[in-house]
Amino acid sequence: MSDNFCNSGYCLKEFDIAFHVGKPIVLMLKGEVDIANAPQAIKDLFYTYVRIVWRLNDDGKYELMTSWNNVCNSILELGANYIVDK
Repeated sequence: MSDNFCNSGYCLKEFDIAFHVGKPIVLMLKGEVDIANAPQAIKDLFYTYVRIVWRLNDDGKYELMTSWNNVCNSILELGANYIVDK
């Protein structure tokens, strides 16, 4: 998710569909995101669930601010919860 994502009607519609059908969503933030511009459903996820943050480093490349182990565990946990709930 980026600021551009929050300003894109198409992206927000895709998110809204996934959210309303109960798909598991892991937020990946690309750089600094102004969460104030996001819809309430994204804000709720932002403040509730684990987030994966990519930050622009001094070389102009994005670097992961958490471990890949955390990324994988977050995805597996949400996926497992989704299967159990179904």
